[in-house]
Amino acid sequence: MRPPSTSDQRLRTVLLTVVGAVIAAGAVTACSATPATPTPSTVPSTAMRTPSAQPSAAPSPSPAESPASGCQDRYPGTLGLALFARTPDPEQAICFNPPPPAPGEPSYDPILLPRPCLEATHHSNDLIADRRGFRFHFDADPDPVAVDTSTVAQTITRYSGTGAADYLKELRAALAECGPYPRGHSTFDYQVVDAPKVGDDSLRLRMIRVTGGPLESGTPTKATFLISVVRKGDLVSVVFDLGWEGYPTRTKYLEGIFADAARHLR
Repeated sequence: MRPPSTSDQRLRTVLLTVVGAVIAAGAVTACSATPATPTPSTVPSTAMRTPSAQPSAAPSPSPAESPASGCQDRYPGTLGLALFARTPDPEQAICFNPPPPAPGEPSYDPILLPRPCLEATHHSNDLIADRRGFRFHFDADPDPVAVDTSTVAQTITRYSGTGAADYLKELRAALAECGPYPRGHSTFDYQVVDAPKVGDDSLRLRMIRVTGGPLESGTPTKATFLISVVRKGDLVSVVFDLGWEGYPTRTKYLEGIFADAARHLR
C-alpha cells in the first residue's frame, strides 16, 4: 500500500517530476495537457489509514487548468459526457492544445495515450473528427476506514472514415516495432496484456516505467500502469492509469473502470 502524502508541496513536486513524466499524449495525440492538480470529482473517505497518517489534501485547480487559461483545442469537444466511464468534473477536462509555459516555467508533456515509440507518426490523426478527455480522481480502497487516492485519464476520440480501425492497427504496429526507450530520467516500455476482447476491437497494455531519479522519498523507482483501448464503430476510448505519487492504481479497481468505459462507449 502506498504511503500517504504529507504535504501539498510534495504532491506538486511528485506530480510535476514523476507523474508528469509518466502520463500524456505524446506521438498519438495532437497535443498534451497541462498538469492536473488533484481535485477529486468523487471525494474519497477522509478516514485515516492509521491514527498518524492522513490522506493528501486536494488543492484547488490552478488558473492554468481552467478553460479560460488559453487552451485552444483544435477539436470541438462535443462528445457526450454519458460516453465516459465516470461522471466528468469540468475542472478536470484535458487540454490537448495547452498554452505555452510562462517564461522560466518548465514545459509539461504528460502521457495520456499509449506511446510505444518515442517518435511515431499515426496517419489516423488526420481522420480525427473530435476528441475529449477528463481526469478522474477517486478512492480506490474498498475499505471504508482507509483512503487510497488514485487517478485515471480517459480520452475518447471520434474518427472519420477508417480512422478508428486504422488507429488500432497503427498502435499494434508500433508495439511490435519499438521497445524500451529513455525519456527524461525514466525509461518506458509498453507491452500487450492478455484480456477479454470487447467492442469491435480492443487492446490491454501495460506501461512499465523505471526512473533513475531524482525522486521524492518513498516514490517507487519501478511501476507498471495499465491501459485499456476499446473501439466501437468510429469511437475509440483510452483509459490510462495515472496512479498517485508514482504508484499505480489497484488492478481490481481498474477492472471496474475498464468495464464501465467499454459499456458506456456507444
